[in-house]
Amino acid sequence: MNRILLIIFLLATFSLSAQIRVKNPVQELGEVFEGNGIITSKFVLSNPYANDTIRINHIETSCGCTAILSKDTMILPMSTIELDFSYDPAGRLGLFVKTIEIHTTTGQFERNKLYLKIAGNVVADKFEKKGDLGELLNYHVAPFSFYPITHFDTSYLGFNHLSGFVDDLSYEIDYHQFASVGFDVQIKSIHQIEELEKLLEFTKKKIVNEFKRRGYSALTVFFEEPHFMILENLPKWAAARVNVYSVNFNDNDIQESQIEVAGVNKEEIQKYILNYERFAMPTNKEIIDALNMDLIESKYFLNQKIELEGMILMPWKKSKTYRRKAAKSLTAEMAEAIKIATGGKKSNIKLSFDSLGIHDQDKYQFKLWDVADNSGFDSLIYEVKEDLIKAPKLPTYKQFLSAGFLLDTNNYKFQQFWSNLILNNKAGNEITILIESNLSTQQIAFDVSNNDFAQEWGRDVSKYLKQRFINETGVKLNVQFESQVRGPEFKLSKREKLDLDQLNYINLVPLVQNIKISDQQLSNPIIKPYQVNFDYFFKGIDTKAWGFKRFSKSLVDIVELNGYVKIAIESSVSQIKIDDKLSNNFVAYSRIVESELRIREAMAEMLIDPNRIIFVKEVVKEQGPKYDGTIPVLQYRKFHYIKLENIY
Repeated sequence: MNRILLIIFLLATFSLSAQIRVKNPVQELGEVFEGNGIITSKFVLSNPYANDTIRINHIETSCGCTAILSKDTMILPMSTIELDFSYDPAGRLGLFVKTIEIHTTTGQFERNKLYLKIAGNVVADKFEKKGDLGELLNYHVAPFSFYPITHFDTSYLGFNHLSGFVDDLSYEIDYHQFASVGFDVQIKSIHQIEELEKLLEFTKKKIVNEFKRRGYSALTVFFEEPHFMILENLPKWAAARVNVYSVNFNDNDIQESQIEVAGVNKEEIQKYILNYERFAMPTNKEIIDALNMDLIESKYFLNQKIELEGMILMPWKKSKTYRRKAAKSLTAEMAEAIKIATGGKKSNIKLSFDSLGIHDQDKYQFKLWDVADNSGFDSLIYEVKEDLIKAPKLPTYKQFLSAGFLLDTNNYKFQQFWSNLILNNKAGNEITILIESNLSTQQIAFDVSNNDFAQEWGRDVSKYLKQRFINETGVKLNVQFESQVRGPEFKLSKREKLDLDQLNYINLVPLVQNIKISDQQLSNPIIKPYQVNFDYFFKGIDTKAWGFKRFSKSLVDIVELNGYVKIAIESSVSQIKIDDKLSNNFVAYSRIVESELRIREAMAEMLIDPNRIIFVKEVVKEQGPKYDGTIPVLQYRKFHYIKLENIY
């Protein structure tokens, strides 16, 4: 695998020196399902020259499985064309890397080669479609809801509820060729709509992938535009409430889908002896009183034995230890109650709660069924399986100095941030807060430096948070502190404008979900700096470039491990004048500003909270010999770069 990645890197790097410009020289196709047949995609090829036409002489592929579909052989000056290609995954399970070699002529004489790559992983279909089950007599699909605690929280999408929802919705495709999915999203403020769009897009991709895993084409699933509504009484700890439903067969009044197919000998889709749900944790007696004890007695009378299995779902705030203890206590008391009611022997009564999961609506739910009832119709029942969910990162809170020196504790985002801290403390988690106090180089006060001002601001916020936390919980709040001054170190001319107010802020980052690791493990996720050289007319990092994608994935790993990542950014220019009206230093710093913005946006696309990306150092350099016209311009290219480095 490492050799494949090295080959991709070398060839992708070489392609940058060719005359054709390609936005993404490596197409990562991800998981390709063999059963879905030939897939297609495209590269966008650009001619950067104002006068010369680039001619494509011929194109070679490294495998007959890759075919070029485009007929264009000429790229006119300052224009682009699309190079369409196809890949046939049939009989090619596993990782693949394929090469497309393009031979070109620029102008009359200059010949070049351009190497493009496609990569992915061909996987077999894991699921098979249902066979002919007869006429669909009754079909009502229960929606499922989840409360993300941030706009980047995807933990709820790994629960059984999503898998079960897709299983139920697949009947619509089997009988009606297509399925339609809708979203109702309840929010606290209209400003959240844009913030939640990335999470909804991720949810759509997750649903589509679940259908593809079952052998269905992505073209059979349609999504309606989400419907947003403001709801003031949402829980303070939640960012929103998302309700996912079937557009055509939704039923809000049921908790389990109702599916009745002609020829299936079954009284009900779900046959529970216990299905009890509460917002507050009930007592064992309340749960036992909800048992269908008459049904248990009749089953025991007929068979002189009974085997019961159950599932317990609780809010995510409850630890695994709490869930296990609750299950053990309930199992003992319930088994004794059943023994007394049936008059049976202890050895003939088997009872267990094997599945302990997290409820998507933060409720307490207890289900119990007879194992004998589940045989024969596994395709129609709700499959109980282990939930392997990563705990979500808690909400951050960022406030700009323009909003005031004191924290705006009435802001709904601060209330959400604070509520999650308190709830995690109640769940027994140790709380740590990283306070980032950042100011620009523009002087804030005449009698104190910005560096001292940033430290004082951070200390005041720290003092307030610690006092409030101990007042509400009786527990000490741990604080890490990071203060810095960022911005241009050179003097700006009247023409050179920067919004330095964006650098004056306080950023609160909870680290409560950190994994406990040793000092030796901390040294493992070291990543190499990422540097990109460019020509003179460049604005910022290209976050779609293959090299940056590798770098950003490493940043994600560090955030998952530590709760945040610190980055230093260096922007260099040569002494060739770039803009007659602006200094080279200003151009270089403008590239830093644009690159930081693009990096935050790229991390948000990967559902990483941008507030967890801490830029701690900005360096501007003007390097190389003065330009007098005697040195070839291309030799100055090495002085034009952006460099990103993770700081430990």
